[in-house]
Amino acid sequence: DAGSTSRSQSINFEINPGWGHIYEGRYASTAIYIIDELRDNNCLIKELTKEEMIRLSEMIYKNRLQHAVDKRIRRIEIFDEILNYLKDINAIDVSNHTGYLVIGDIWDYFPNLRRRFGTRFKIGTGVDYRYSSRDNTDDFTEDLFEYHYRRDYDGTVTIIDTLRDENEINYRYYYTNSENNNFYLTATIEHFKPLTREWQLDLSGKVKYYFDSYYISNNYRHNSSISEIDTFSFITSNRTERDYSLNYDIQATAYLVRLINSRTSLRFNSSYNYRNIKYEDKRLPSSGPISISKEHSAEWRFQLGSNLTYRITIPTELILSANFNWRDKDSDTYDSRDFNYSINTTVRHYLF
Repeated sequence: DAGSTSRSQSINFEINPGWGHIYEGRYASTAIYIIDELRDNNCLIKELTKEEMIRLSEMIYKNRLQHAVDKRIRRIEIFDEILNYLKDINAIDVSNHTGYLVIGDIWDYFPNLRRRFGTRFKIGTGVDYRYSSRDNTDDFTEDLFEYHYRRDYDGTVTIIDTLRDENEINYRYYYTNSENNNFYLTATIEHFKPLTREWQLDLSGKVKYYFDSYYISNNYRHNSSISEIDTFSFITSNRTERDYSLNYDIQATAYLVRLINSRTSLRFNSSYNYRNIKYEDKRLPSSGPISISKEHSAEWRFQLGSNLTYRITIPTELILSANFNWRDKDSDTYDSRDFNYSINTTVRHYLF
C-alpha cells in the first residue's frame, strides 16, 4: 500500500509607484483595417486625414467598450454610426449591405493588434514567499523463501532442506518541506512606439535585487522491517539552511512588428536574462558533523524568434515561427552551455 500527499503555498506582493502612461492603442488597427478593406473593395473615394483617422479610432474605442442588453441591435447601430461618419466626410461610396459585410468581418475576425505608445517607469519593493511539502508512505509484505535443493541430470528438482521460510513487513515513510522567502527591490521601464503605420516597436527592461533572502529545507526518513528472525528500524533527518549574500537578475525584451497588410503580420522578438547568485548552505544532520558549502553562479539566457501570421480566410490563420535559445551558466562547481532551436507551422481555425 502506497500513498503520497503534496501541498504548496505561494504569496507574491509588490508596491510599484511609477511615472508615465502607456496607451493601449488597440483600436487604431481596426480603423486601419476598415480603410484597407474599403480600398480593396473599390469603395474608398478619398484617403482619410490624420484627424479623421483619430476620430474613427475614438468611435471604435467607444463602441468596443460599450455594453448592451441586446448585442445584435447594438451591432447594427455601431456599423450604422461608422458608415454614416465615413459618408458624412465623403470618404466612401458604398451600399449599406457591402459596408456591413466589410466592417462585420473586421469586427469579428481581424486581429485586434495593440499599437501601444508611451513610456512608463516603475520602482518599488515586493515579497515572494513559497512553501511546499510532500510525504510518501509505503508499506508492503514480502514472503521470503530459501531452499537447498538438488537438480538431477534428467531435470528433476529435489528439495533437500528449507533454509528460510518467513514473512517480512516493511514500512517506509519520507517527508520533506521547503520554505523560500525573498524581499526585493525592483525597477521596470517600458517604452512603446508605433514607428510608422506598418512598424511597431515594444521595449521593456526589469531589474530585481533581493536584499533579504533565505531558503530552508527539512527532510525526514523512517524505514523499518519486521520479520520472524530479525527486526530493524532507522530514522534519519537533516535540515538545510541557505543564506544569500548576493541575488539579483536583469531582464530585457524587445518586439518589432511589421504589419504587412490586413492579412499578414511579421513579428521579431528577442529577450535577454541575466542572474547572479551567491549563497552559503549549512547542512544540519540528525547525527554527525555540520557541513557548510558555498556556491557562486552566474547564468544568462538569450532568446531570438520570429513569427509570420497569414490569414488564409476570415476564420483561418497560417502561422510560421522560428525560435533560437541559448543558455550559459558558470559556477564554482561546474559550467554548462546549451542551445536549441525550433521551426513550427500552425494552422488555427476559429469555429465561433
